[in-house]
Amino acid sequence: ALKRVTSSERLRLPMRSPGGDAQVLRLALAREFRTLASLRHPNIVSVLDYGFDGPHLPYFTMDYLPNASHLLAAPAQHVGQKVGYLIDVLQALAYLHRHDVLHRDLKPGNVLVSGGSAYLLDFGLAVASDDDVNLSGTLAYIAPEAITGKAITPAADLYSVGVMAYEMFARRHPFAADSVPAMINLILNDRPDPLALDVPDSLKRVILQLLAKDPTERYADATAALFALSDAAGLPRPTESQEIRESYLKAARFVGRAREMAILEEALERAQAGQGTTWLVGGESGIGKSRLLDELRTHALVSGVTVLRGQAVNEGGVPFQAWINPLRSLALRSEIDPTQQATLQAIIPDLPALLRRPALSVPDLDPKGRKQAIITTVLELFAAQTVPILLILEDLHWAGEGIELLDRLSRQTRDQQLLIVGSYRSDERPELPRQLEQARVLTLDRLSKAQIEELSTSMLGQAGQRGELVDLLNKETEGNLFFLIETVRILAEEAGALDQVGKVTLPQSVFVGGIRDIVRRRLSRVPDRAQTLLKLAAVAARQLDLTLLGELVDRHKLPDLDAWLNTCANAAVISLQDGQWQFAHDKLRETILQDLHHNTRRAAHRKVAEAIEALYGDQAEYAVALAGHWREAGKTDRELAALDTALDHHLSLGNLQQAEQLAQRGLSILRSGDEQGRLSYLARLGNIQMGFSRYDHAHETLTRAFDLANRLDDRREKANLLIAIGGTHFFQGRFDQADSYFEDALDLMRTLADEKGIAQALNSRGNVAFIQGNLEQAEPLYQESLTIRRRINDRAGLSKILSNLGGIASWYNNHHLGIKYYSEAAGISRELGDKRAVAHRLNNLAVMYRRAGDLAEAEAVLRDALSIAQQTGETFQVAMALNHLANLAIDRQDFGQAKSLHQRSLSLRREIKDVWGMTFSLAFLALIANREGDYDLAERYLSEALELAQGSNIRQAMVDIYREMARMALGRGDLDGVRKHLVLALQTADEINNDLERTNTLVAVAELFGLIGWREQAAALVGFLNQHEATDPVESKRLLTKLDRQLQAVMDADAYLDALESYDGATIKAIVGQAVAHLTGLSTGGQG
Repeated sequence: ALKRVTSSERLRLPMRSPGGDAQVLRLALAREFRTLASLRHPNIVSVLDYGFDGPHLPYFTMDYLPNASHLLAAPAQHVGQKVGYLIDVLQALAYLHRHDVLHRDLKPGNVLVSGGSAYLLDFGLAVASDDDVNLSGTLAYIAPEAITGKAITPAADLYSVGVMAYEMFARRHPFAADSVPAMINLILNDRPDPLALDVPDSLKRVILQLLAKDPTERYADATAALFALSDAAGLPRPTESQEIRESYLKAARFVGRAREMAILEEALERAQAGQGTTWLVGGESGIGKSRLLDELRTHALVSGVTVLRGQAVNEGGVPFQAWINPLRSLALRSEIDPTQQATLQAIIPDLPALLRRPALSVPDLDPKGRKQAIITTVLELFAAQTVPILLILEDLHWAGEGIELLDRLSRQTRDQQLLIVGSYRSDERPELPRQLEQARVLTLDRLSKAQIEELSTSMLGQAGQRGELVDLLNKETEGNLFFLIETVRILAEEAGALDQVGKVTLPQSVFVGGIRDIVRRRLSRVPDRAQTLLKLAAVAARQLDLTLLGELVDRHKLPDLDAWLNTCANAAVISLQDGQWQFAHDKLRETILQDLHHNTRRAAHRKVAEAIEALYGDQAEYAVALAGHWREAGKTDRELAALDTALDHHLSLGNLQQAEQLAQRGLSILRSGDEQGRLSYLARLGNIQMGFSRYDHAHETLTRAFDLANRLDDRREKANLLIAIGGTHFFQGRFDQADSYFEDALDLMRTLADEKGIAQALNSRGNVAFIQGNLEQAEPLYQESLTIRRRINDRAGLSKILSNLGGIASWYNNHHLGIKYYSEAAGISRELGDKRAVAHRLNNLAVMYRRAGDLAEAEAVLRDALSIAQQTGETFQVAMALNHLANLAIDRQDFGQAKSLHQRSLSLRREIKDVWGMTFSLAFLALIANREGDYDLAERYLSEALELAQGSNIRQAMVDIYREMARMALGRGDLDGVRKHLVLALQTADEINNDLERTNTLVAVAELFGLIGWREQAAALVGFLNQHEATDPVESKRLLTKLDRQLQAVMDADAYLDALESYDGATIKAIVGQAVAHLTGLSTGGQG
């Protein structure tokens, strides 16, 4: 287990002697950890973190006690000092017993003395008072009733205190003996010698009463014992300090959530068995969400589950804020390869230092590619874990860019040992469950009156059960946990002590000034000397950045930071959670901010901004927080500078939602005369809107930017904007208009000698030509772009252009060249860590292998593509891989599997509104229906497909649709329909100049000629198609082989051979022309 240890903490590994049952020992340690973790008292050693590592070795992190010694070895100059140690022990016991915990192993070795105070530790034998208990503990300190098997009560712990007190003042054990039987006999029957005690008689009487054989003759409880001890020693009775009072409130019994806890514990058990789930815990602020997650964390650690915890913040955070701490922990537990490290550095800049490796350059990806690379890397890290993990993410109502990552991770937990539990304020973000479709929701209600009584009793003892007190708490708080504890805190302050709350006259109302006044009372307990830094901390963020606070302390000569932390923690204003200091509740921080005077608030934001600039000025991830502080400080010029950095950083991470907010803010505060600044923000906003596919808005924004660039004669920006505006036309199917913009951009880029821009414009023009079927124009554009990208070593651009050239090779059915292009493109994308692009390249590579006849390699590549696409959540590429796998099934004549895969692909394509993909899926499903003779179903598929293809001018798909319409007509005996649709298919294939579509359609023509008895024409086509390299290697070849056998069986051998060679030397365009003529002749009754 790894944990950063601060100066106030030290790792302590409890040592036990070897031997014994390992599971029993582990359970004992788990019990100790669980008990310690729930205890917060100034005289009990606090456990900060605990658990079991991979091999189930125990660890825990506890408060470090400098120069500590056990009780009997502690230096003490006088009786009063020794009594003080005993009073500390009794105060700790009073706290334990109030929370129904018996220590059962009190002895000098389990009481440490440091700095003049005593502290209890070692709770391996502690149990809840209602648990079954057996004889346990160290014999010399066990009460007589425990030895005889009678019920063990808090009085047994008081007896152990009596034994230690006797040893302190008599310098020997009250029942010293040479053997165990002799000691047992003395404990049960002998009375300790009072004369051995070197103390006044009043103290002797207290010690001897603690050692009474009958537990009922000892003191009623630990508080009564410590009062008697104080009185006997002539010391003032200890008052209830603020720190002690807080200890009771913080460890209030966990009540009212048994159902929710049982559900989450069951989910944790399923996750340990490899059936992970995601849960959202919702409810209003203060309802107890964090407490529930604390309990779940404890349960998980005791069960040997690794716990990762993160928290979103509403301001002052960095991108992916809620994920930073979990990912840092995960990085230390994982074997991270260089690509993963480089990718994660974008959001965890100190990752190289954490891993003790050199920093790596961040992959050169476009924003969407980088965000997908981050998400994919996180998914890979979680998928690689071999131990069960509980991931806790708090305050998800403030999470922005991290929600997409959570959604994607949630989709892959089903087969992992991963339980994800997030909390959110359901009243602030009620739509969150709809954004996380895989998550199940637990909504926390307010506590019932009976649960309020149970909670009150755990804090106040029996007095907490008073009916009028419970009624008051119910009326004032309505069962809100935060309000409940605050109310008890106020009542205790008024009464003087917690145990007096139920004994004094209760007020008619507590919330005279509302809950805000209640919170202010807690804040007022922080002394004036600490208030300045407290206000600055509240302005900075809920989670405390100690480095930043240290800078503020140094800059403004504020009190010592460590002392300030202790002061605020003792006032229960801040707390330490999983090694991170933060405000104990966000309502405390909210109240501080609301109460700040306008001028004071502005000054505080300025101070925080200056400190952030001094510490993190060159770190882009802090720019959003910095911009926010300058905004609140009223410094718009400095806000703009930070906004500019923040906007570029979020764009680089693909966080478009956050980037859009920043761009809109920048535009709103730019001076009217700052046209260059306005141009920059408009250009970026337009590209953000493009990323959201809001093309009309993007066109308007980008056009405004272009007009501004024109006025400023900013030619470089004009060239970039021409490409962007062309993109708005391209993605809406206005290809001629798009090409016009791209052509203007290319001319301007050439004038500017901007090679990267030239390559981009060439690629954009090539895309227009390609999608319009003008391959003769597209290929040279792509080739020129490729040459430039190789020269300038634009790796990301090189991968794209190679993929585009692969598309050209695919169009011409040059599968060997296609394999070359797509293989290189996939390799570069792997190198860049762009898994989204890898899946795309592999899908296309598989098509090339299939056309080359290497079906085994095609399937292997597709399985890889499908796996990567599913990891990255790229639905488009998942649908594509399923489509290609379905076609392999058709090649095997496995129409059942082919149908299932195509239907899955179609469903995904409908989900993402992929019209191109839907058209082809429908056409393939029609092909299967035709093969199975279900022509009505084929007609339904083809009607929808044709409507989509014509609406979007997808002419390649139209060829497939017309061809299947011809086969459908043939099956129905409609020869005119066959002729009509084959002519349309051939003409469309000719228009788009696609040899593969020409040959596939000519195969259907040959089938038709064979069926109607035009054997010579059929044989001529068979001979030509068997020699043509563009013919589909599987399906068409199979059909040609079948037709070839049929023709040989019915034709004269010489006539057959002559027919096969009749088209030798002819071009495919000429053959298509003849086929169209033959089909036209068929319609008029001739043979053409």
